[in-house]
Amino acid sequence: MPTLTRRRDPDARRMSARNSGWKRRFDEPIVLPGGGKLFMLKHAIAWLAKEIPQSEHGMKEVQTAARCVTEAAENGAPMQFARIGMMKAINRHGNQGDR
Repeated sequence: MPTLTRRRDPDARRMSARNSGWKRRFDEPIVLPGGGKLFMLKHAIAWLAKEIPQSEHGMKEVQTAARCVTEAAENGAPMQFARIGMMKAINRHGNQGDR
């Protein structure tokens, strides 16, 4: 019986490094209220730090977003969790009655 060997893609390691950690990309960019877009986890965490007022950093939605984004970047957690967390932080002042 012939032995099957796996062919290694020489670019796989470079592509893996490019799409890991803080450079991981969202499947679809997150559209911001002002029209901007967040493409990567590093953009999301920077947006949270820069655009959310310091007085709101303790809000549950902001804390959850920061945690989900960090977990996705540093521990490979699901990107969908990071996306949902970001959407909740972005819309943290939305109508509470629509839940």
